[in-house]
Amino acid sequence: MNLWIISGLLLLGVACVPGVGGQSPASNSVDEAGTASEEEVCHLGVVNCTRLQNYPSPVCFNEGCMNAITNHITFEFHAAFKYLYMGAVFGQYIKERPGVAKFFLEAATEERGHGIQMMDYLNMRGFEYNENFRFSKDDLWKINGNHVTDTSDLVSLKIREALQEAVNMEIDVTEKILQVVAKCADDYHAADVFTNPILEEQYTGLRKLQGAIRTYDALIKGNSGNEELAEFIFDKKVLKGEIL
Repeated sequence: MNLWIISGLLLLGVACVPGVGGQSPASNSVDEAGTASEEEVCHLGVVNCTRLQNYPSPVCFNEGCMNAITNHITFEFHAAFKYLYMGAVFGQYIKERPGVAKFFLEAATEERGHGIQMMDYLNMRGFEYNENFRFSKDDLWKINGNHVTDTSDLVSLKIREALQEAVNMEIDVTEKILQVVAKCADDYHAADVFTNPILEEQYTGLRKLQGAIRTYDALIKGNSGNEELAEFIFDKKVLKGEIL
């Protein structure tokens, strides 16, 4: 069968099951080689490609890809939880850094949005999933490998430490997204969804965080090593939208 015809049938949703669309396998004029070619196109890296009567249904998805997306949702919610935690920390009176607090809370919203976007995508593809998202102290932020849990640690927590932890976390999430894209190599639509806009947003966010750390270090140097003053100026710039 001509490749253009096969492509058209795929778009119409009739090429996944040989013989549908008014022709039986016996009456189909396609020879054996043509039939094999059609099945190869239909099932290239794809399973669950059965034409069903009801919609939504598990239509033409790569199960390994869908499972990878399902597992990755947890990491997005973990990132959102960490950002939410840090936003609350810097918003308390003991820190009083409204600009940085605002940034972290907005970052939490973005990461949570990524997780919801992935859940919506799985629903659109008809993939059934049942996940419980839980968080423990291991999901909280750390200073030099130690969990930030008590008031004394929160008082001493510096903006730079929080930004560096955010960079480390975003690098981890980005690497996991790349693993999902690799798992979805044969599911072109899913790979594209993860590449743009999600992966692009990851790279953009990482660049902003790294630039913010560079600016923070420059402020400390420009104020004779006075980190308290540098933090105050940095926070004001973030609040005005000049940084991050």
